[in-house]
Amino acid sequence: MKNIFRAIANIDFNLDLSNLETVQQLADEPLTYSEKFTRLSIYFLGNHPGLTQPGVPSTDADCEGSYPWMGYVVPTFGGASALMSICMQLYRELPMLQDVEKPPNWAIDPSKDQSNGPQYYDGYGCQNLGDIDSDWMRSTGAVMLHELMHFPGLFSDVPDYDATIVTTFDANTPHFIGDFWGDWPKNGYGPYNSAEIKNFLPRDHGDLVWKPVYNADNYISYALNKYYSSVCGRTFGETPSEDASWPARQPPPNPFP
Repeated sequence: MKNIFRAIANIDFNLDLSNLETVQQLADEPLTYSEKFTRLSIYFLGNHPGLTQPGVPSTDADCEGSYPWMGYVVPTFGGASALMSICMQLYRELPMLQDVEKPPNWAIDPSKDQSNGPQYYDGYGCQNLGDIDSDWMRSTGAVMLHELMHFPGLFSDVPDYDATIVTTFDANTPHFIGDFWGDWPKNGYGPYNSAEIKNFLPRDHGDLVWKPVYNADNYISYALNKYYSSVCGRTFGETPSEDASWPARQPPPNPFP
């Protein structure tokens, strides 16, 4: 559903993006935002205070505690609006997009030979992203994009959205793009597990056949592959295993000493 991305970017669903002149004209126009973003409230570095309001659905997600989340969304008013919490943990674990594309000095790897110019940690810079889809492509922005998928109201004008997205958040919030949990794959996160959902169409706990369009990270894996293929000028292949999809990467300096 490429129109999902058009809804986020506020691009007309009928615009012919195969026409280079049309694409150039779009790129030259001032940036605009969908009015639906006025119904999304984002709170940074903690749990959204609006979660305590009467009528807001409960959630097990938490920015604090022993296993803090990086971010999460709770839809409100049946998904017409939403509360997004962006947690401190996100900035402790993942770099900013610009740090992945153009590594800063703190990402210089002292274990590598620096005689021919700066050499960076694996996961920083196109030359250090490997040849397959992996967590090295993820940044703080990728997590926020994932969370946007949990805001049904943003996609209410997407053609056939309601008919296509049959998964729900709760009894009051239909047409919700969610996160898969099951026996195989154990979850729908990351490029390997999202590919497994695409290849095998597993069943969720309600015995619903879980399609890729129901799973938030399938959109993210697609977007990251296309983005870095363009930015880095090469093709990234499918990851062969879950372990390969989550390689170790030096985290950014802790911004919260």
